[in-house]
Amino acid sequence: ALTFSALYDTKIGVFNAILIRLGILKEGYSFLGNVTSAMPAVIVANVWKSTPFLMIFILAALQGVSYDMYESGAIDGAGKLKRFLYITLPNIKEPMAVAVILNLISIFNNFNAIWLLTKGGPLDSTEHMHTVRRLWTTSLDMQRRLPL
Repeated sequence: ALTFSALYDTKIGVFNAILIRLGILKEGYSFLGNVTSAMPAVIVANVWKSTPFLMIFILAALQGVSYDMYESGAIDGAGKLKRFLYITLPNIKEPMAVAVILNLISIFNNFNAIWLLTKGGPLDSTEHMHTVRRLWTTSLDMQRRLPL
């Protein structure tokens, strides 16, 4: 999250430097400070973080599909698309389901990235269940500690 905070920086961020050099932007743009771009920026950071895990999971599933099945499909006259649809996908659907479920759990536990990048702002545009719960419990703890 801190790496993406630096990449999104308006003055020294790599994303802004590239967009300015390409002529898309005239000056630095605050990706994390704008209501319309804050959540997409957080999503890009999360996708970047979770993609390697998913790719390794998919690669392992693909390596588990026997070459004999592809050979049998080719002998039976199945083209590449049919072999993919009827051999590859059915054999990797369970590992893919597990990968998707683990990724969804990771997304819902993404408090650290959202908090480090935007602290839930701007205007609560990057709030989600976990940040709201964390803020709620923190404020309740603070109220309990205050002397009456």
